[in-house]
Amino acid sequence: MIAQQVKWTGLMHYNPWIMPVALEFLVRTRDKYPLSKVVSHSFPLADVNKAFAFAEWQGKNAGTAATRVILKP
Repeated sequence: MIAQQVKWTGLMHYNPWIMPVALEFLVRTRDKYPLSKVVSHSFPLADVNKAFAFAEWQGKNAGTAATRVILKP
């Protein structure tokens, strides 16, 4: 996707070391970057399929309400 001369490249696969580092960053900076202000919807882990369907469906419409959807354990 290119917007305002900025190219964004998405990734689907991560090296194993990235997840612990990312989680540690979120914990360390939780006061500076509160995740709760970024998340638009949350679903229990048992509803993982519903969460993915909701996020995908919402993403097909312009001006969607779903910005970040998370799963709660």
